[in-house]
Amino acid sequence: MNALEGRARAVLVRELRLEPGQRIEQNTRLVDLGLDSFSKLSLLCALEEDLGVTISDEEFDRLQTVGDLERAVRPAGQEAM
Repeated sequence: MNALEGRARAVLVRELRLEPGQRIEQNTRLVDLGLDSFSKLSLLCALEEDLGVTISDEEFDRLQTVGDLERAVRPAGQEAM
């Protein structure tokens, strides 16, 4: 996981009000973490504000897992570390 992906996870934990020590795997489904339509909007805004990334609503709707979210914030052409 690179630094940007780690920051995205931190935003996810904060916005979904997860326990800081909660184990979150790449294959953890976002809905299983409590993502709903309200928290989706909050998460999208926080990712844009905190990380400077933009994810369209259409793209976000395709994201199913934490790993999908990490890939979405990764700069184009950059592979996972």
